[in-house]
Amino acid sequence: MDKKEKLLITAFYLAKFDRVAYANLGYSKINQAHEEIGKKLGYKRNSVKNRRDDFDPLFGHRAGWHQVELSKSNLKIVDAFDHLSEEALRAVVLDLLDEASSRAVLLLPENVPKKTSTYTTRGITGKKLKHFL
Repeated sequence: MDKKEKLLITAFYLAKFDRVAYANLGYSKINQAHEEIGKKLGYKRNSVKNRRDDFDPLFGHRAGWHQVELSKSNLKIVDAFDHLSEEALRAVVLDLLDEASSRAVLLLPENVPKKTSTYTTRGITGKKLKHFL
Protein backbone atom coordinates (compact mmCIF):
# COMPACT_ATOMS: atom_id res chain seq x y z
CA MET A 1 0.00 0.00 0.00
CA ASP A 2 1.45 3.35 -0.94
CA LYS A 3 1.70 6.50 1.13
CA LYS A 4 -1.24 8.20 -0.59
CA GLU A 5 -3.59 5.28 0.04
CA LYS A 6 -2.70 5.37 3.74
CA LEU A 7 -3.55 9.06 3.82
CA LEU A 8 -6.87 8.51 2.02
CA ILE A 9 -7.95 5.67 4.29
CA THR A 10 -7.14 7.74 7.37
CA ALA A 11 -8.93 10.79 5.94
CA PHE A 12 -11.96 8.66 5.08
CA TYR A 13 -12.11 7.42 8.68
CA LEU A 14 -11.88 10.98 10.03
CA ALA A 15 -14.64 12.19 7.70
CA LYS A 16 -16.98 9.26 8.31
CA PHE A 17 -16.77 9.14 12.10
CA ASP A 18 -15.85 12.78 12.74
CA ARG A 19 -15.37 13.67 16.42
CA VAL A 20 -15.67 10.04 17.52
CA ALA A 21 -12.76 9.19 15.23
CA TYR A 22 -10.55 11.96 16.59
CA ALA A 23 -11.36 11.01 20.19
CA ASN A 24 -10.81 7.29 19.59
CA LEU A 25 -7.42 8.02 18.03
CA GLY A 26 -6.54 9.90 21.22
CA TYR A 27 -6.85 13.48 20.01
CA SER A 28 -8.78 16.23 21.75
CA LYS A 29 -7.92 18.90 19.16
CA ILE A 30 -8.50 18.45 15.45
CA ASN A 31 -5.54 20.57 14.33
CA GLN A 32 -3.24 18.58 16.61
CA ALA A 33 -4.58 15.36 15.09
CA HIS A 34 -3.93 16.60 11.55
CA GLU A 35 -0.43 17.71 12.51
CA GLU A 36 0.54 14.40 14.15
CA ILE A 37 -1.14 12.19 11.55
CA GLY A 38 0.57 14.20 8.81
CA LYS A 39 3.97 13.70 10.43
CA LYS A 40 3.40 9.97 10.77
CA LEU A 41 2.33 9.60 7.15
CA GLY A 42 4.81 12.06 5.68
CA TYR A 43 2.36 14.83 4.79
CA LYS A 44 1.65 18.36 5.91
CA ARG A 45 -1.23 19.03 8.29
CA ASN A 46 -3.31 20.71 5.59
CA SER A 47 -2.99 17.66 3.33
CA VAL A 48 -4.67 15.53 5.98
CA LYS A 49 -7.42 18.14 6.42
CA ASN A 50 -7.97 18.56 2.68
CA ARG A 51 -8.20 14.82 2.06
CA ARG A 52 -10.70 14.56 4.93
CA ASP A 53 -12.65 17.40 3.32
CA ASP A 54 -12.79 15.37 0.09
CA PHE A 55 -14.92 12.76 1.88
CA ASP A 56 -16.96 15.16 4.06
CA PRO A 57 -19.90 15.61 1.64
CA LEU A 58 -20.67 11.89 1.95
CA PHE A 59 -21.40 12.13 5.66
CA GLY A 60 -22.85 15.59 6.39
CA HIS A 61 -20.64 16.54 9.34
CA ARG A 62 -19.09 19.38 7.35
CA ALA A 63 -19.58 20.73 3.84
CA GLY A 64 -16.04 19.79 2.82
CA TRP A 65 -15.27 19.87 -0.89
CA HIS A 66 -18.94 19.48 -1.88
CA GLN A 67 -18.39 21.25 -5.21
CA VAL A 68 -15.85 18.67 -6.41
CA GLU A 69 -16.55 15.09 -7.51
CA LEU A 70 -14.64 12.34 -5.78
CA SER A 71 -11.60 11.14 -7.66
CA LYS A 72 -11.22 7.51 -8.74
CA SER A 73 -8.75 6.85 -5.93
CA ASN A 74 -11.20 8.31 -3.38
CA LEU A 75 -14.07 6.25 -4.78
CA LYS A 76 -11.88 3.16 -4.48
CA ILE A 77 -11.39 3.91 -0.77
CA VAL A 78 -15.14 4.42 -0.25
CA ASP A 79 -15.92 1.12 -1.98
CA ALA A 80 -13.32 -0.76 0.02
CA PHE A 81 -13.95 0.67 3.50
CA ASP A 82 -17.46 2.11 3.77
CA HIS A 83 -18.95 -1.14 5.06
CA LEU A 84 -16.60 -1.30 8.07
CA SER A 85 -17.72 -0.36 11.56
CA GLU A 86 -15.98 2.41 13.45
CA GLU A 87 -14.02 -0.14 15.49
CA ALA A 88 -12.88 -2.11 12.46
CA LEU A 89 -11.85 0.95 10.46
CA ARG A 90 -10.11 2.43 13.51
CA ALA A 91 -8.05 -0.76 13.80
CA VAL A 92 -7.01 -0.41 10.15
CA VAL A 93 -6.06 3.24 10.65
CA LEU A 94 -4.13 2.55 13.84
CA ASP A 95 -2.18 -0.17 12.04
CA LEU A 96 -1.39 2.23 9.19
CA LEU A 97 -0.26 4.95 11.59
CA ASP A 98 1.81 2.55 13.70
CA GLU A 99 3.40 1.07 10.58
CA ALA A 100 4.20 4.54 9.25
CA SER A 101 5.69 5.60 12.60
CA SER A 102 7.83 2.51 13.04
CA ARG A 103 9.06 2.64 9.46
CA ALA A 104 10.05 6.28 9.87
CA VAL A 105 12.03 5.45 13.00
CA LEU A 106 13.84 2.63 11.24
CA LEU A 107 14.97 4.96 8.46
CA LEU A 108 16.56 7.53 10.73
CA PRO A 109 20.35 7.61 10.20
CA GLU A 110 21.16 6.79 13.82
CA ASN A 111 19.12 3.57 13.56
CA VAL A 112 20.83 2.23 10.45
CA PRO A 113 23.44 -0.33 11.47
CA LYS A 114 26.93 0.16 10.10
CA LYS A 115 28.10 -2.69 7.93
CA THR A 116 31.42 -4.30 8.61
CA SER A 117 32.83 -7.16 6.63
CA THR A 118 35.13 -10.01 7.51
CA TYR A 119 36.58 -12.81 5.46
CA THR A 120 36.79 -16.42 6.52
CA THR A 121 37.96 -19.57 4.82
CA ARG A 122 35.12 -21.47 3.22
CA GLY A 123 35.47 -25.19 3.82
CA ILE A 124 37.89 -27.32 1.86
CA THR A 125 37.73 -25.18 -1.28
CA GLY A 126 39.89 -22.53 0.31
CA LYS A 127 37.76 -19.79 -1.28
CA LYS A 128 36.90 -16.87 0.92
CA LEU A 129 33.34 -15.85 1.70
CA LYS A 130 32.42 -12.30 2.55
CA HIS A 131 30.16 -11.99 5.62
CA PHE A 132 28.26 -8.86 6.60
CA LEU A 133 27.80 -8.28 10.28
